[in-house]
Amino acid sequence: MGDSTKEQIEDCVARPFCFLMKFFLSILTLGTSFYILKDPAKSVSKGRLSGCTQMPLICAVWFLFFFIYIIFYFLLTCYNLGQRRENIDICCCSPVPKFLTLIFIAISIWTFYDFFHIDGECKSYIQAEGSSQFWLACQVLTYSLAVLYIVIVLLICVVLPCWLFCCFMTEVNGFFTGMSDQSRREIGPAPSEPLLSEV
Repeated sequence: MGDSTKEQIEDCVARPFCFLMKFFLSILTLGTSFYILKDPAKSVSKGRLSGCTQMPLICAVWFLFFFIYIIFYFLLTCYNLGQRRENIDICCCSPVPKFLTLIFIAISIWTFYDFFHIDGECKSYIQAEGSSQFWLACQVLTYSLAVLYIVIVLLICVVLPCWLFCCFMTEVNGFFTGMSDQSRREIGPAPSEPLLSEV
């Protein structure tokens, strides 16, 4: 994970304009979404059925998580700006992405648990007290996470075994090819047939 972080920082430092564009677009998207969903989420969390869901708090935690994630890479990139690729330093921060990954998984589980326990009455309450946009945001968030994990599971269960099988078959083929070449060398060249003049 540390090597992956360093490679990402190297790419950001090598292309600062692209990095700044991504950074400002991420902040703009995050800020706009927070501004649009802030009031509906607050209404849902303070209404009469506020105990039926924790989605307002979950959304707030996701906003905070992505903000910390963006700022982490922004600070590391700014620290290394202008450095040569071999001089990139991640300041002993290699454990941070691992920690962020664990947090991401934990928030995902929390999101799935809460969303799939929302009943019809709670759904109507979210749309009435909050807004249809907030309910749509909850759906987009949850189903996007579901698609992400499905893709990861497919990669692990389908692509990885196929890749391992191909590597295994390549090794087996190389082994038998080597054995065949060795036995040919041990036997030596086949004797040539005598010419008619020698008979």
